[in-house]
Amino acid sequence: PEAAELLKDRHFATDISRVLRKMKPTRQVECVELMVSANTITVAYAEAMLELGLMGMIGKAERGADAIASIKKHGAAYLVAVGGAAYLVSRAIRQARVVAFEDLGMEAIYEFEVEDMPVTVAVDPLGNSIHREGPAKWRKFGII
Repeated sequence: PEAAELLKDRHFATDISRVLRKMKPTRQVECVELMVSANTITVAYAEAMLELGLMGMIGKAERGADAIASIKKHGAAYLVAVGGAAYLVSRAIRQARVVAFEDLGMEAIYEFEVEDMPVTVAVDPLGNSIHREGPAKWRKFGII
């Protein structure tokens, strides 16, 4: 119950609850506290990059309300790539240039020129999210 309370207003993958159920309550709270603090850092980092003019981000996971608000505020976009499709995504990159944090290797900030990249707009510049609106539409039809 305590871990669930910490996650109450947060968005995490559905697999998280399955994993947490297998843990003792004290371990659940420790894990959830780590997840929440990591997510807060990620949102703050994204906000800082958007302030500097970042136009979009590519990831695999759903974005929470704070991240979506930041994306909307800056008129940016969040794109999702299907997990396991890294090869296809990489083939779409025509040019890449490191623009910040080169010492971080793959975690550096890159500017890409892409063509036909297999990604989907998950959060548009207006703050619309497929992870929220998609399920809401399916519920209307009684499918989920």
